[in-house]
Amino acid sequence: MKKFNLSAICRTANKLRKQGYSLSQSFVLAWAMAKGQETKVSGTSKLNRQTALERLMKYQPNEVKFTLVAEA
Repeated sequence: MKKFNLSAICRTANKLRKQGYSLSQSFVLAWAMAKGQETKVSGTSKLNRQTALERLMKYQPNEVKFTLVAEA
């Protein structure tokens, strides 16, 4: 059974709430984003990558597709 990082899901839901989603919509989307995916990305503070990731949160999960590539 997969364990979820509940605090990360709550943080994501809170960010979605600030973007205008209702509380219930925020949690539904946050859970959808967390299922089958890791929620923590290392090295996102370099070159404003965290800002880029936060911009992706404005979209519905089915509207976003991206690939993470490890730096050599």
